[in-house]
Amino acid sequence: MFSKFLMVLVALALGGCRNESARHKAAGNVFFKQGKLEVAAEEYRTALRTSPDDANAHTLLGNVRFEQQRYAEAEQEYRASLHDDPHARAAILGLVSLDLRANKLPEARTLLEQLVKDEPRDPEAQIALGKLLYADGKLNEAEAHLRDGLVYAQNEVSALYTLGLVLAKKKDREQANAIFDRLESITEGKAYAPYGRAVAEAASGRNDEALKWLDVALQRGLDDPAQVERDDAFGRLRSNPRFQELIAKAKPRAPPK
Repeated sequence: MFSKFLMVLVALALGGCRNESARHKAAGNVFFKQGKLEVAAEEYRTALRTSPDDANAHTLLGNVRFEQQRYAEAEQEYRASLHDDPHARAAILGLVSLDLRANKLPEARTLLEQLVKDEPRDPEAQIALGKLLYADGKLNEAEAHLRDGLVYAQNEVSALYTLGLVLAKKKDREQANAIFDRLESITEGKAYAPYGRAVAEAASGRNDEALKWLDVALQRGLDDPAQVERDDAFGRLRSNPRFQELIAKAKPRAPPK
């Protein structure tokens, strides 16, 4: 009888700890969204003092440290989360972000493959792995993972855009432009679709069409117009006078002295 009473007390205590931890995490999330990062961090630390094995609290604290560019501390928190829960998805994605930032593509790929193996229907993991494989030049594998991700996130813009680029690099102009048509219906007025079309046309050697769509993309506005000059997709167009004219027009002018 006495042992049963103790078990009830322990259960109530644990429940109270979890509730208190949840309150501090909720408060931390509010401060995080407001950009009050150190205040958020203190809430997450308090949650961990209340419930030291709270994997989610470690991950949330890791996210704060990542935003503060305290990357070593972020990694420490993500790994602490995985120590408590080896399948903590958000912590794995945090480590992936750290690896990508450090250009550790093999390490990031291993982590993403673990996520995809654990949950093949996770669109975020499938799409992230597809993007990584595209960056690594593994086009067939990239296409497969991007398509798998799009089954569960049909209108995910970055996935559609990257899939279009994959198909363009594979010189499948027709399928690439079909993807960019679909993208245009979702992001009408933005530069994604016309820029992708320009890449697809350039890859197929249709320079006039490439320049036409590049002009549209530049008119709609690119976050970084200088990226066009760096993009290998337009390597054969760099000496083209029309290409040079478009680049010059897109570059911001220096303010008058």
